[in-house]
Amino acid sequence: PGQLGPSVRYNTESHIQVLCQMHASVWKKVFIFCVINALFAVFVQVSEIDDILHLSIGDKGHVFMSLMVSYLVVTRSHNSLSRYMAARGYLSNLMRGSRELIQHVVAFSRYTNNDTKGMEWRIDVAKRTISFLRTIVANLQYPTKGIHVWEVAGLSKLEKQAMILAVGRSNERSPLVLHLFLRSVIASHVKKLNTPLEVVQEMMLLEFTSDLVSAYSNIMKDVTTPYPFPLVQMSRTFLFAWVITLPLALSNDIENPYPLFFVVFFLTYGF
Repeated sequence: PGQLGPSVRYNTESHIQVLCQMHASVWKKVFIFCVINALFAVFVQVSEIDDILHLSIGDKGHVFMSLMVSYLVVTRSHNSLSRYMAARGYLSNLMRGSRELIQHVVAFSRYTNNDTKGMEWRIDVAKRTISFLRTIVANLQYPTKGIHVWEVAGLSKLEKQAMILAVGRSNERSPLVLHLFLRSVIASHVKKLNTPLEVVQEMMLLEFTSDLVSAYSNIMKDVTTPYPFPLVQMSRTFLFAWVITLPLALSNDIENPYPLFFVVFFLTYGF
């Protein structure tokens, strides 16, 4: 079904390349804010030296506040990384289950049904599995590409019509329709194969389909469950207040404006 998006590749052996790479970098989003905050720090210090404005503050309260900011940032980063790795695991289970399903279909029927009907049934199962994966990827890519599941190339007219009629143009539920098609094709071995599968074999294949829909459900659970808003609001409020007051707290501690500029610049970038 293809990749979910452009892959982010970088050379871990080249420190300079990692620092300078712009693809998938946050520099483009935060650079201007880092510069503005650093210039503001220099302005506060120069105003203090020239006795124009006195904006600096003590750093004790700021140090205490930094503990809360660090805790909230680390907690959210940990949760985000955990969700990312879990999503990767669910997607891996989805792909692995699809391969296992096709391999078991071939292993169970290639010797007992080595004829045209058996070949057509195996191909039909493979096509339904691929269609199911295509709809899942299309559903995950919809927020960025804007292509509905039933508009994906490679799906049959029957599959597209079934998704539109059965789920009312719902991208999230569309793969479940093709999952039903996949199970129906597996169950059709009784009529399509000269030598039907054993009950144990059929149940094993259907169990693989259950694993597929379970992996898809876990993926959608993470996609449709955002990070709790109160925690987002709290962390952003603390972070904004801490970063915006950073120049006021450091202007008295660092006398030279050049080191002050770079310290505030990189602290703003880091947080």
